[in-house]
Amino acid sequence: MQLELSDRIDCLCDFTYDFYWQHMGKRLSPSSIIPHQIGSDFTYQDIVNALRKGEDVLLKGNAGKRLGSSLGVDLKFFGGTGMPIPAGSIIVDGDVDTRMGISMVSGIIYFKGNIKQPLGNVVEVKSDRIGYRKFKSITEILSKGSREEILPPNVMENECLYLKDGIIRDTIAARLDAESTVIVKGDAGMSTGILMKKGTINIEGIQE
Repeated sequence: MQLELSDRIDCLCDFTYDFYWQHMGKRLSPSSIIPHQIGSDFTYQDIVNALRKGEDVLLKGNAGKRLGSSLGVDLKFFGGTGMPIPAGSIIVDGDVDTRMGISMVSGIIYFKGNIKQPLGNVVEVKSDRIGYRKFKSITEILSKGSREEILPPNVMENECLYLKDGIIRDTIAARLDAESTVIVKGDAGMSTGILMKKGTINIEGIQE
């Protein structure tokens, strides 16, 4: 699936639809057509459904805030199990605004441009797509073991992920259900460890 955008749009590929259960469509409706598309008329739900099926979504242009929120979560509010599910990749030919991958548990986000802090529950790994940076869910890496080469200064040692890059991240290790550890060499953002069942997070700084 491919969308070309003439302006930044928030909450693209957001499995929560901007926390739909809080606003019941006042801020965002899953069935609404995404604004500022060029040559297509996809809804917010169309792109989430594509990712749920394992399809990739290519965004040509800059992405707004909360890209890929709860990516890979089968949310109970929408009749799901509340458990992680496989998800496709999000590929952005442009910049990404704040809180990319917040509460993300599976899938991949690639992008070409710049990114703003805070990030979400993601860490950069060696890219297999020329010209793009690649980010994966911290939860998925800790749950399944790292099959990816995590880029320094961050490092995975045995069952412990050390975050040393000084980047502020929200929702670190969201929904983690594994006896793994994250050590943050610095500050952390909001909702650290949200909905964790197992695991440990040590923050050697300030947590919002």
